[in-house]
Amino acid sequence: MRKYLIIVPFLLAVFLTHPFGNVFYGGDDWGYAWPIGNLLAGGKLILSKVPIAPAIPQILYATFVSYVFGFSLRILNLSIIIIALI
Repeated sequence: MRKYLIIVPFLLAVFLTHPFGNVFYGGDDWGYAWPIGNLLAGGKLILSKVPIAPAIPQILYATFVSYVFGFSLRILNLSIIIIALI
């Protein structure tokens, strides 16, 4: 029962921030989405020049999710929410 006491506020916060729109929310969202698009389109991992941490595992995970469900910011946002719940 305690486990659900943590999940409910998390889901409430998720729905209040509306992650289901197909828009960029932060300043570096496109910095993470751009390499995923390149990897899907050309098969090469090209990191953007934005100073982001080289998040290779996250980029590979998001590329797999985008390959299965299609590339969109909505799918990327939902995949991160699912990982956060796990």
